[in-house]
Amino acid sequence: MPKRPKRRKVHKGQKQPTRRHPTRPRRPRKPARSKTVRKRAAKSRQRSAPRRRIVCSTSTRIRSLSQYFRMRAATRDRYKRVLQVVSDIRAGKSETDALREAGVSRDVVRQFAAGAFRKRAGRLVVRPHDHLLRVLYVPDETAPDGKREIAITDSEQATTVSNYWHVVYRYLRTGDGRALAAFRGVTIVTASGQRVTLVTDLKVLRRLGNAGTLSFETIYSR
Repeated sequence: MPKRPKRRKVHKGQKQPTRRHPTRPRRPRKPARSKTVRKRAAKSRQRSAPRRRIVCSTSTRIRSLSQYFRMRAATRDRYKRVLQVVSDIRAGKSETDALREAGVSRDVVRQFAAGAFRKRAGRLVVRPHDHLLRVLYVPDETAPDGKREIAITDSEQATTVSNYWHVVYRYLRTGDGRALAAFRGVTIVTASGQRVTLVTDLKVLRRLGNAGTLSFETIYSR
């Protein structure tokens, strides 16, 4: 049986020496690097690392009027520009021109309107029909400002409202309201299931137009 090593005597006032593990060798200390060397090493790692393309992986779907108004004003403005891109491409404008005029990127369009497009040969091809939420104005004599906001999730009904406003503006400008007969009795179903009948009474529209409540730049809500 091997003998144990004798323990060193420690006199009063001296510290007990630390014992090292007999089978674990002492690890050599790495030489300290200067701050400049560390910065150069970090930059070289960044250059060698592959660049990743930042893509919006999550899609944001707006489903209700309350959810729309909970967004910040800047986000609502970005969402309306995405809707304009969808309308422009559907009308025949090229994807590049539509994105440039709206001032949004393709990733932003994918984030808010992924369901309105399908990918074909690396390009965005708009579908003929979508269910994106659109918040539009319609005339309403009972409203304090002569118009009300409705939320629509059907692109075809949004097109109907847009065509209706073109006819209303033509009547207010020229006095010719014969085209409004095509919208008599037309109802719009909102996202909440409520039915809204479009106003076709010429006297009501003229009264609202004279009050200045129907003069605004876009039919989209703020």
